[in-house]
Amino acid sequence: MRAFLERWWYGREPILGIDIRDDGIVVADVDLHGRNRWRKTDASSLHGGGSGMLKDTHAFSSLLRDFISSCPTRIGRCAVGFPDGLTSISWVTLPDDIASKSEEVRYEAALERLYLRPQDVRGRVYLVKQSSAGSPNALLVAAKAADVALLEDGVALAGLELACLTPWVFALHHLASLSQLASNDHLIAYSDCSSQSFQFHLFKGPHYHSSTRDFGELVREIERCVEGSDQSNGCRDVTFLNNGHDKLAALLQHRIPSARVTSMSELLVPGSLKFEPDQGAAAALSLWEARLR
Repeated sequence: MRAFLERWWYGREPILGIDIRDDGIVVADVDLHGRNRWRKTDASSLHGGGSGMLKDTHAFSSLLRDFISSCPTRIGRCAVGFPDGLTSISWVTLPDDIASKSEEVRYEAALERLYLRPQDVRGRVYLVKQSSAGSPNALLVAAKAADVALLEDGVALAGLELACLTPWVFALHHLASLSQLASNDHLIAYSDCSSQSFQFHLFKGPHYHSSTRDFGELVREIERCVEGSDQSNGCRDVTFLNNGHDKLAALLQHRIPSARVTSMSELLVPGSLKFEPDQGAAAALSLWEARLR
């Protein structure tokens, strides 16, 4: 069994996965040998949920220290997923002369176009291939600088190095990629089962596509993508990765009969990793550096 797993996973050192959610914080330690450990701390009574606990630096770091103290191997790094309320994912159109410059220049230009100040946010900008002339060619992913500073203080107090900070949905899409679900012509929809106000995200193959809080708009955008399936930017296969919203999944399948609904706990992740829907993002974060051979 170990030899089989090592053929799938490679280049991975232990990473603690920390999913900060609206209803609490889920921590995961996933390793090659099936000794997977989870802990969910209910913070729904706190103002701001899991992000409210993040503001209590000592309580947050104590939670992490208690968890890693009983881990079978030493863990020195962590990957953290922020909820929708703490992150911003925005499309930006950068001039060609800016897009060809360094990431620092592109990042500052993206902030300027979104009327954001560098001292207020921390993030990255990613270049993407334009679908048509004049369409967005960059994706800005950012969080408030104050929230990132709180996170850095909390993990440092726990003796951890912050290896990655990402929106929760990017973590789930990483897990879908490991299960070989995210092919180029595949459209995948996600919803956050912890969110107090639903947020839906769409990915076209490996790339982020759009987000909306309106279910009707989600359906219309999926239909537009499917209708364009004969074009180079279309998607023939549609999957709703159900992360605990069974009623929404059934409604989406009713509106789009060709859509396939897959539970997060049913993903065929190499190594037969099993988890509950609310553990998916934390598992993905613990496997952030895992790649398929």
